[in-house]
Amino acid sequence: MALDPSVREAIRAEYEGREDTVVHIAEKYQISVRALYLMVRRYGWKYRAPRRMDPNDMVSRLLRLIETQIIKLEFEMDDPKGNEDAVLTRLSGALDRLLETRAQIAPKRERSTRTSALARELRQKVADRIAALNEG
Repeated sequence: MALDPSVREAIRAEYEGREDTVVHIAEKYQISVRALYLMVRRYGWKYRAPRRMDPNDMVSRLLRLIETQIIKLEFEMDDPKGNEDAVLTRLSGALDRLLETRAQIAPKRERSTRTSALARELRQKVADRIAALNEG
């Protein structure tokens, strides 16, 4: 659905004006909230609030992404042109960096050995899966 540029600018003014909710703006212009956020990103509008980064949420999202990539790689093992193993390697590296970042910004309390053991276990599982896929 293409919007008239003047309508798009009116939406932008209301969105960046921050006086009304995103839901209300979307309803007013008969578009979905998702469509509104797509316009914000596509046209480079100023975001209303800075995104907060929760390291725990980022770790769980990255783990889901790694698991999805592993499943995809398992189904496409015979495809010589696929680059899923390279993507998986980059994702596991990102997981390592994210876990390090989370450890650095965690409150200065005694770190649980259970947490670090879990991180080591996750790293080892990813490394084992990559090695098995490279062998097969």
